[in-house]
Amino acid sequence: MTDNTREIHIKKVLLLIFFVANLIFNIFSFDILISRYLHVMLLFILGAFFSKSSKVFYFLEIPTFLYIILSQNARILRGGYLTSLDVIVGAVLILIFIYMGYKANKTVTILGLFFLLFLYFGRFIPAPIGHNGFSIKRIVSHMIYSTSGFFGTGTSVSMSYIFLFMIFGSFLKYAGLTDFIANISLSLFGKSSGGSAKVSVVSSAFMGMINGSAVANVATTGTFTIPMMKKSGYSSDFAAAVEAVSSTGGQFCPPIMGAAAFVMAEFLNINYFEILKAAIIPAILFYSGILFAVHFEAQKSNIKSSEVNIDIKEEFKNNFHLLIPILLLIILIYFKANIIKAILISTANIYFVSLLRAHTSMSFKDVLDAIYEGSMESINVGISVVMIGLIIGTESLSGLGISVIGFLTSYGIRSMILSAFIIAILSIILGMGVPGVASFVIIYTIASPLLNSYGVSYMASGLFCLIYACLSNITPPVAISSYMASSIARSDLVKTSFTAMRLGLHGFMIPFFFLVNPFFLGDGPILKVLLYLGLGILGTFAMSIGNIGYLKRDLNMFKRIIFMVSGVLLLYPEFFSSVAGLVLLIVLVVSIRFGGQHEKTI
Repeated sequence: MTDNTREIHIKKVLLLIFFVANLIFNIFSFDILISRYLHVMLLFILGAFFSKSSKVFYFLEIPTFLYIILSQNARILRGGYLTSLDVIVGAVLILIFIYMGYKANKTVTILGLFFLLFLYFGRFIPAPIGHNGFSIKRIVSHMIYSTSGFFGTGTSVSMSYIFLFMIFGSFLKYAGLTDFIANISLSLFGKSSGGSAKVSVVSSAFMGMINGSAVANVATTGTFTIPMMKKSGYSSDFAAAVEAVSSTGGQFCPPIMGAAAFVMAEFLNINYFEILKAAIIPAILFYSGILFAVHFEAQKSNIKSSEVNIDIKEEFKNNFHLLIPILLLIILIYFKANIIKAILISTANIYFVSLLRAHTSMSFKDVLDAIYEGSMESINVGISVVMIGLIIGTESLSGLGISVIGFLTSYGIRSMILSAFIIAILSIILGMGVPGVASFVIIYTIASPLLNSYGVSYMASGLFCLIYACLSNITPPVAISSYMASSIARSDLVKTSFTAMRLGLHGFMIPFFFLVNPFFLGDGPILKVLLYLGLGILGTFAMSIGNIGYLKRDLNMFKRIIFMVSGVLLLYPEFFSSVAGLVLLIVLVVSIRFGGQHEKTI
């Protein structure tokens, strides 16, 4: 047996141990801290193994965790009092986390380190942000020996939602759902103008809402859709951008929304279906804008439809059963089943449903490969999510969210829109290079108290943070979704990132509009909600024309700008704004329809 083969076998055994251990943690009841200690221990041991870290970290990490776990009862009997050894061991563990976190995700770790330093050196920072500072003992106690720091919300999310959804998504992939969705999308849109890009948009949206990871989604669907788009005539930069922005939106696309909706439901303490209801219109508007854009780009570049030889009826007949586990998950949650159990039951159901057709039947090897892949993805995301415990712990210990409100108020910033704009910029910065769920937790922890202080509903502030957390995946300079898509398309990363941002421009505006008007969250009379939805779709239509610069012919810069203005006015859910935008759009379309054949460029 070669060294490489031995390493692969060890890797698979470790992933199986991780999988079985996390199943046990989610099925059976354990002491909360003990189960989280064990989960993180396995997470970081495997992270160290896969990153080929120095063996010294195994010798430090394993004894450190074992000490913390075995001494837990003694600490409880002491009423939580920490001995000097407790403090030393806890401090060593924090250093191990920082090192391993840095190897896994530099952005989150550096950000977390700044927050950690803020706790200790707070007395040197002026009010209202500053504080009296906390001792090393107090910091270690909060971060290591409580459910408020490393072993708080982040670890809970990693151990349950992220792990389970990654396994759920990988099982669906190996059962053949990815191919089924791609074929259905191809049969529906392939023969239309720019059909290959529309297939990418639809399939990426569907798969993105299941696995909840934009990067994993690009890696899964992009290997099929990007070459197809390039073959049909789209440029490499545009093809990669379409895949990146479409995969990013899947994280806030109902009916599943990946793990994000479940995390948000836990944070807001509201029903999961309320979040799905609120996210429907923003998701429709986001994807309608992308579909319009790829359509006009196809017409502008004279891209023909794709050859399609797929019988949609036959495809549904042969593969519809693969949708049963998704429907089962939705039904179980609707009837208020425990979310963890609902995901576990639905995942098990994938295997049995796959056996209904010979071509989808999962072999034992398929099951193992699904476990390996899902576990590996959950480790990659999980380490980042655990590391945000530094940020959450800092906020809960220092009251940073309240301090930020005081800071902005002290500078006279009392405008909700201006504050939301500042939060949007911070969200993009804080979310760079960070998985969507982890980014949401960071942003929500810091930003939601500020938005709520203006009377914004918890639902609106939560979705605002979620959408901007997702969109940070396509914003330069990091743009991890664009990076993955660019590597598949072999395109220019900078051009891909900025093209993805341009295609998703309307997505950056929608959260501001539902902050000031609840109609886009489905809150209001149904006829008004539908009216503003229709006007909003017209708005994305107008913005796409301005964005691409084409409607029957190339448009000059002046008309492109006016189309963009018309689109923004239509998107804003207010009567006079909508009327003005509609009139402007009609005038523009009529002038082009009955105007000259060529636009003078500016």
